[in-house]
Amino acid sequence: MNLQTWKDILSELSSKWSRQEWQENWTLLKSSFKAPSQEPPEPMMMERLGAEVQAWPLHRTTNGTYRLRMATWADLNHFVDLEIKGYEGYVAWDLADFHTDWQQNPYGLYLMMESMADQKPVGILVGRLRHKGAHLSHLIIDPAHQRQGLADALLDCFLSLSHGQGIRLASLEVRQSNKPAQHLYQKHGFVIQHELPNYYQQNKESAYYMACILRQAAFIRRNEDDSVKP
Repeated sequence: MNLQTWKDILSELSSKWSRQEWQENWTLLKSSFKAPSQEPPEPMMMERLGAEVQAWPLHRTTNGTYRLRMATWADLNHFVDLEIKGYEGYVAWDLADFHTDWQQNPYGLYLMMESMADQKPVGILVGRLRHKGAHLSHLIIDPAHQRQGLADALLDCFLSLSHGQGIRLASLEVRQSNKPAQHLYQKHGFVIQHELPNYYQQNKESAYYMACILRQAAFIRRNEDDSVKP
């Protein structure tokens, strides 16, 4: 109900209600003026796994220390920027797509890697964890922070969380031309299953559908010397 509608209603009521009737009905009126929620609740799966992700080890490299955490609704504003950087200008999901998925997909998982030096997001992973299988939608690292194991860390967390939920199969799609990404996924146990012709609308490039049986996944295990607890 918009502001003008409320003004019309109040104007009509003021001509009909006595002072006592106004006082008696004021509480009821106030209950109708509910402020809109500024930040929708996180997906159910993220709430369930929050403590486990919070305890995930810090990722240390020669160039700095990074923290893996659950993304927030406010963080989604950075996701398109990372898409543009990581996908070389291609925007697979716009901000409205991320907002819709966050609000309507209870199985959604939004992980973010941020630099401890300035708390800026440098990597994201978006997927969903359903009992019938986990699916990876986005794995993006800022080119300025690539080749430091950040994608490995995010993927390791995704697969570990999926396995911990009793999920036995993970899947994804990857461009046929993206050999580095294919190598990353194969290192974690993914195998090409079949081709998806003309999968990407941007240039009609085909994709590979890859799947991984999680009991065979090559999780990257960190030693105590390579990580610290947050």
